[in-house]
Amino acid sequence: MTRFRPCIDLHDGRVKQIVGSTLTDGATGPRENFVSDRPASWFAERYAADGLRGGHVIMLGKGNEDAAREALAAFPGGLQVGGGIRPGNAARWLEAGASHVIVTSSIFDEGGRFDEQKLRELVAETGTERLVLDLSCKATPEGWRVAMNRWQTLTDLAVDEATLNHLATFCSEFLIHAVDVEGKCEGIDRQLARFLGAWGRLPLTYAGGINKLEDLWDIHQLSHGRMDATVGSALDLFGGSSVKYNDCIKFTRARDEKAALRTVSKARLAFATPSQLMIRSQRLLAALMRDERWVPQGGVVALFGGLAGEPDLIPLIPWLQARNVRAAFMDFQGDHLEPKLILSENDLLTGSYGALIPAPEAAPVSASEVSVVLTPGLAFGRSTHARLGRGKGYYDRFFASAPDARRIGIGWSDQVFDQIPAEAHDTPLHDLVTDAGWEWRREG
Repeated sequence: MTRFRPCIDLHDGRVKQIVGSTLTDGATGPRENFVSDRPASWFAERYAADGLRGGHVIMLGKGNEDAAREALAAFPGGLQVGGGIRPGNAARWLEAGASHVIVTSSIFDEGGRFDEQKLRELVAETGTERLVLDLSCKATPEGWRVAMNRWQTLTDLAVDEATLNHLATFCSEFLIHAVDVEGKCEGIDRQLARFLGAWGRLPLTYAGGINKLEDLWDIHQLSHGRMDATVGSALDLFGGSSVKYNDCIKFTRARDEKAALRTVSKARLAFATPSQLMIRSQRLLAALMRDERWVPQGGVVALFGGLAGEPDLIPLIPWLQARNVRAAFMDFQGDHLEPKLILSENDLLTGSYGALIPAPEAAPVSASEVSVVLTPGLAFGRSTHARLGRGKGYYDRFFASAPDARRIGIGWSDQVFDQIPAEAHDTPLHDLVTDAGWEWRREG
């Protein structure tokens, strides 16, 4: 499973997030996305308290040594350190509490030519087991090449399978900075992530462009779980607004792929505003109402009263009644769902899970009477028509009791993935409708 690895980027002795490509020696200085008023040690203590080992302290230029030492002292053995590491000081950083040292520039000469002898000198100081090589990758017409000297100098070292295989004999991990997207919060370099995951012989950590929690899931899928990821400017801990630190912790602690994807999908729902949800619900309902082939001749359509962030299906009650179709809402009865007839919104109340459920006096209907089940979900898989629920199994049990009912998934377009984890007992959907229209459907 892909894990979230925290970072502490230091510039001029302060914790910052900057756009990597602007880190030059010019008079204007780099473009800063975030400058913290907290010391590096505060972040290290936070990571230690949350059990996030393997994070990175990166010194971007001179004047950061004291802050780096404070961070290492606050989380001894829990953080790696990089920036200006060379044979003459590598051992001292390990003695200062770093679990590993991270190296890029010192294995090249001033002109950017790879020098294997320098790498061997580092290994003599640290051992392979405590050395991490930072391959800061910049795209060129000929492929990726390593950039050094705060990404200002393009080296002669190509980032390809042969290079990774050779360098893997000298280190225990690779830290990969995608230079072209670093600090821009514009999305990950998917091609680079896929390439690195396909290699996957040593532990890898990806950095660059992550701007939403599902990027962690994408890195997991692209790398087959072989590569970890670190989040910078998008993280709320660094002033960002699109990725929450606590969600990253939940993702990392997830026991399996389903739990990780549930964390991603719940985080996505939490960012939607009420006005956005209203507009998207209207679009979804319009897609349902435009094509009535799914509407049964008589019978019952089972609806759901959405949890926070889910579509509002209440307008379907009168619409179905106008077509001589009865509407039912699901009620929670122990470990199973029971549909009950609803004549209007007044027959609903808020249940223990926060969803709208039928009032106690509403008349139940048997599962065999239900012709269509409009079904919520946290994620939907395009390739297999799979659905990921909230893990309680309510809908899978109901599907088993109503095998002839048409199962129509109801959700948002950004809840749809090419593939999602599914098990043999997970029941696939016949159709899926989102605010973007019908994602897939069976005939009739």
